[in-house]
Amino acid sequence: MTIPRVDWAALRAGDPVQVAEGRRGACDVGFLTRVNTPIDAGQLRAALAASRAFFAQPLALKAAVDMARTGASRGWGGPGSEQVDPAANRDYNEVFDLGFAVAGSALAVPAPTLGPERPEGYYARSAGAFAARVGRDSRGNW
Repeated sequence: MTIPRVDWAALRAGDPVQVAEGRRGACDVGFLTRVNTPIDAGQLRAALAASRAFFAQPLALKAAVDMARTGASRGWGGPGSEQVDPAANRDYNEVFDLGFAVAGSALAVPAPTLGPERPEGYYARSAGAFAARVGRDSRGNW
């Protein structure tokens, strides 16, 4: 089975081949790669560096935005805080859940993303900063 390679601009324009490949990746393969997105290599490198810096911090600093402590649906989750399969062990990896509200969407975002204070500018350089750009067309529409 091959991993679909989806041209994001063509998908946003409604290209039926790219729509089918996106659906195949999401529904059949469980993974896809995107090309031709509005995110350049420098932005991606900055996001990865910011994420590495955040996760390298001591647990006590990350705990300031711990979803279990704050009750938010966005923020940091420590080792063992998530369990995808109820019949399996909890996931050991750490997570940082990001999100944004879309005006007029029926999907609820129960709480805003809590950005950590350190490293400075983490959220601005992280995936959350450019996730919204990928969902928008050239006119700023979703």
